[in-house]
Amino acid sequence: MIDRSGPTEIDPSVRDAAVAFLRDWLSSEAKRRYRSMIAENPDGWPADPHFADGIIVKHALRGNGIDEKVLGVRNLESVWADLLKRAVQEP
Repeated sequence: MIDRSGPTEIDPSVRDAAVAFLRDWLSSEAKRRYRSMIAENPDGWPADPHFADGIIVKHALRGNGIDEKVLGVRNLESVWADLLKRAVQEP
């Protein structure tokens, strides 16, 4: 089973920077659709086939210098969903 419990150890300022990157990276339409998907399935949305285990989000983060070392986590698998959720739900 994949751990999607979300981060607990990410420095808030680093987390906020990653969230801001995703917020800017995503189109308005994507943010709207993801908010809807999250609202419809609050616990299971990360497993939706659309997200393919977060591969695009993880590649976007890594490709822009926001990797495991920067975030202070063992792997992005445990944090991508939390970061994306924050990015689409925060202003």
